[in-house]
Amino acid sequence: MDWNTLWLPTATAFGLALLHSLWIGALIYAAVQTLLPVMRTAGQRHNLAYLGLLGLATGFAVAFYQNFNYTPVCENLTATSISLAELGLNLTGSAPEQTGKELTFQFLSGLAPWVSLVYLFGLLPAAVYLLRDQRRVHFLSTTGLTELPGSWTNKIVQELSDHPATKRVKTYFSAHANEVMTLGFWSPVIVFPVALINALSPEMARTILLHEIAHLRHYDHW
Repeated sequence: MDWNTLWLPTATAFGLALLHSLWIGALIYAAVQTLLPVMRTAGQRHNLAYLGLLGLATGFAVAFYQNFNYTPVCENLTATSISLAELGLNLTGSAPEQTGKELTFQFLSGLAPWVSLVYLFGLLPAAVYLLRDQRRVHFLSTTGLTELPGSWTNKIVQELSDHPATKRVKTYFSAHANEVMTLGFWSPVIVFPVALINALSPEMARTILLHEIAHLRHYDHW
């Protein structure tokens, strides 16, 4: 498959989906902002925000599907029984006048592949930053770790085992972390800076841990 039969339709559909995402995102944002004051709990507001993100992704997928037009010409029309009149071909030599909607769509369709190209180039620095940060996460989650003291784990283990999303989570002191953080995707670990050993009581450590556990129970790492 060459540029005209696959890559150009794909780039056009992708660019049009990006452009459609602008007004779709604006509508979703307005709806979320309207409903947020009605939500009484933080969990409800959190779920509403996730629903908005899911709606934006769904809108993009639908727009891409509707604008993808892969129709290679592979049928010999002279071998069919369809007449030229049935095909609606204009044989008078004068081109039909295009409507404003058709002209706009034609302009955006020509612009869409360039929008896709600019978007993909914009992803390159983001990918570089992502890879850099993933290396840092791997380093922090595997290097310079020590077990928490027993007085801490007695308070923490029960909290972790009370929810399916946190049963496999491990907790450590880290010689390299400068703040309490959750690291990893498949098997997350929660690390406390070593400097906090003498600064936090077991109850204070449990309170901080509850904050990290809340992120995990809402699957924020996903």
